[in-house]
Amino acid sequence: MDALVDDAVRKMHDLDVGALVVMDFNKLDVDKSKKIHLEELYYAPKSNAIAGIVSERDYLRAVAMNKVTDLTTVREIMTPAVDAATGMKRLISVEPYCSVLAAMQAMTTGHFRHIPVINSELQTLEGLVSLGDVVKAVISEQDEEIDVLEDYITNGGK
Repeated sequence: MDALVDDAVRKMHDLDVGALVVMDFNKLDVDKSKKIHLEELYYAPKSNAIAGIVSERDYLRAVAMNKVTDLTTVREIMTPAVDAATGMKRLISVEPYCSVLAAMQAMTTGHFRHIPVINSELQTLEGLVSLGDVVKAVISEQDEEIDVLEDYITNGGK
């Protein structure tokens, strides 16, 4: 959260992603080893370590509002998981077993380009789905349906 925005933007560029899940290091470091282990990342929801998401859109909005300097932190521009004023949850997520359509609906309703995948039963972070991932999945499903229909037509409905 206290990482510089410049570093976060470089990380997104290096990884070719449009958003990063922002973690609270102190909550994430469950074993207090000062090192983050893969298991701690995986169980980030259980330890309430997910602080929010920072995306390209957050960065552009901050730049447009002249809020970005060399010392601007991710915390200052990210979309927080919890509204500081009300204490209400703001982080919308989907379950790993939800349909592509359900993820697309959640993203459309919330005007999100990225949505975390959290297993609420196990309290685990499974990943982050982008709008591009959803579009690819829809195209793949449509291609499969077209193949089935073409096969049906070609074989006379048999």
